[in-house]
Formats: sequence, C-alpha cells, structure tokens
Amino acid sequence: MNANHMHPDPLGGDVRPVSDDGEEPHGEPARDARCGPDRVEISDAARSAANETVAAARTVEPLDPGRLAALRRWVADGGPADPAVAERVAERLLASGDL
Repeated sequence: MNANHMHPDPLGGDVRPVSDDGEEPHGEPARDARCGPDRVEISDAARSAANETVAAARTVEPLDPGRLAALRRWVADGGPADPAVAERVAERLLASGDL
C-alpha cells in the first residue's frame, strides 16, 4: 500500500487504509491499540529456565583483570588468526552454549 492510499483517521489516529476505489476496506475492523494494554504471559517452564540461567551466571568466577588484559592483547595481536587456534576457540564457544 502506498502513501496515496492513506487518509486521516476520523477517530484521531494518524492514518487509515483506503482501497484503490477510494472506499474504506470491508470486513472486521482491526482491534484498536487504544482499547487496552498488551499482555504477555510467561510460562512456568520459561520462568524456571530463566531462574536456572541467573543462578548459573552467579556461580561463574569473575575474570581476573590482568588475565582479561592479556586476552585482549592476544586478540589484538592476531592470536585467533591461527586456524588451529580459531578452531579451538570456536569449538569451546559452541560447547559453552553462549552462541
């Protein structure tokens, strides 16, 4: 639908669609977003999975700042460019479930 087929909404919305013959579309009107708030329901399984993820994250030891700096230098110096190293890094990332 191009902009030539949009007209001001008499009920206060920005625009409303109009068919090629200039008539308003027929059928069931779309639910007006102003009728009420959206709702989302989180399943018990999703809530449980989220709680497990948070608990697991809390058990991870923080990375030592010196070790982090060394890793950053290694990456900046092209350490992962070695195909064997890149493959090991990729395997470990995939095994970790972080990707």
